[in-house]
Amino acid sequence: MTANNILVLLPDLQQAGYVPGSAEKHIRAAVPNVDNVTVRLVSREQHIDDEDWKDVTCLLTLAILPPSSAVAPKMKYIQTFSAGIDHLMDMPYIHELQEKKLDVMIANASGVHGPQIAEWVIMSILSLSHKLPAILRWQDKHFWGQQRLIETTQRLGDQWGRRIGIFGYGAVGRQVARVCSAMGMDVVAYSHRNPPRKTYKEIAVPGSGDSDGTIPSKWFAGRDTFRDFLSCGLDVILISAPLTPDTRGIFNAEAFELMKGALLVNIARGGLVNTSDLITALCTGTLNGAALDVTDPEPLPADHPLWEAPNVIISPHISGHSAAYVERVLRILCYNLNQFNEPHPDFCNRIVL
Repeated sequence: MTANNILVLLPDLQQAGYVPGSAEKHIRAAVPNVDNVTVRLVSREQHIDDEDWKDVTCLLTLAILPPSSAVAPKMKYIQTFSAGIDHLMDMPYIHELQEKKLDVMIANASGVHGPQIAEWVIMSILSLSHKLPAILRWQDKHFWGQQRLIETTQRLGDQWGRRIGIFGYGAVGRQVARVCSAMGMDVVAYSHRNPPRKTYKEIAVPGSGDSDGTIPSKWFAGRDTFRDFLSCGLDVILISAPLTPDTRGIFNAEAFELMKGALLVNIARGGLVNTSDLITALCTGTLNGAALDVTDPEPLPADHPLWEAPNVIISPHISGHSAAYVERVLRILCYNLNQFNEPHPDFCNRIVL
């Protein structure tokens, strides 16, 4: 790009504890020859005047896009605050990019969530394995439940020697694999892509994850291996793959039967799981439990039966939040901006529409 006119639309949700002016300082320190940086705090539905789009070459956003390419004719790069971009795919601007094959690069924020989501996953696995929800209920009632816990010891378990299957071996999956491996777990990876991409460029959190893809003891790749993946003796399965037409509802009654007795953890999108089938699997003991940071529907209505399902942890889509979030997204943004000036750019997290 011959000029860098950068518009940062900082979501109110992401800026807690973050000084907006720091974004401009970060960008100017990391990217030479920046012409202009505009940082605005916005709500998800906030309107941006057409006049404000006309000179923008780079946009950092969560859910706001130009209404058309005509009002943003200089746009070359859009960086999202989220790893998933399914919430953008129905917007007119995206349809226009696809139909006209316009030269605008889009990159997601894959990588920024790894450490905090991995911690949420491990917290949930350990909480359910060691009956922490029940223990906390006993504490509220001032009840010393040692004998009751001893009576259920056969259902307790540490993680050493257990097997976790990771459905979607991206940045989050790789960091979960790193921590689980350190706890003595065997890691098995599944990739919808065949052949799988075993290596991964980590820009947002250097040194995290499994950049060379050597942690898994076994890889499954392609939809035709999905049943084999579920049937390979999993104690825990983590869903960390994007929601696509091909993955919607892929975890259903048939899948739960194949992974019978396992613990299901979902930090991706609720739509990958058939919620009705999940409730049945939990109530019948087909699944040993579930930890859900995402649900379908979302938000989960107060009277939804999933709240009452046994051995389930539900959190309100917050596992990816971190005080370091914005800083990590800016690392991806600045890396890619500098790549535009390279003779052979090697962009990070580029999305093919």
